Amino acid sequence: MQILRSLPVSSADYIAREFHTRIIPPSRCRLCHAAQPFEALGYYSRSLTLDREIIRIYVRRFRCKKCGRTASILPSFAQPYRLVQNEVIDEYFETGAADPNSPWKLILAGYRRKFGRWLPELRRALNSRSGRAPPFEAGHEAWRALRKSLGDLERITEFLVAEFQITVFGRYRCHSIGA
Repeated sequence: MQILRSLPVSSADYIAREFHTRIIPPSRCRLCHAAQPFEALGYYSRSLTLDREIIRIYVRRFRCKKCGRTASILPSFAQPYRLVQNEVIDEYFETGAADPNSPWKLILAGYRRKFGRWLPELRRALNSRSGRAPPFEAGHEAWRALRKSLGDLERITEFLVAEFQITVFGRYRCHSIGA
């Protein structure tokens, strides 16, 4: 399973200070509910943008000693299964435009299309909890409603993963409790 965690460092500091070595395990297993069951398992690396470069970050992994499930702690500045950092995606979705010199323009446009295609399912998930999703129709209106009610993309993603096991781009098996 993948857990998003807010950290007190930026992505640049996460790398420079090797913050991945300071990540502590979850206090409780989301599957078997055992308290303090995790042992350190190691790290995996993944790519992420930083300014105009693609960098590698390390993501901490743990294994539950009781049920054997693994949990990775993804820093919340990174979007699950996306190369571009939340801050850049958030700005693009908010303004509707990328920096003309950005090497990520095509990727960001693809993210916007993915968000638009996923929007009906996102609406259904929000409706299931509140009885009624925020009133919106189009992608930009939907984005504005999410931003207004939940905050930036980092906070939106943390909420959606915690409450519905989804992101603004889709449903991933790593976020499912019983997967």
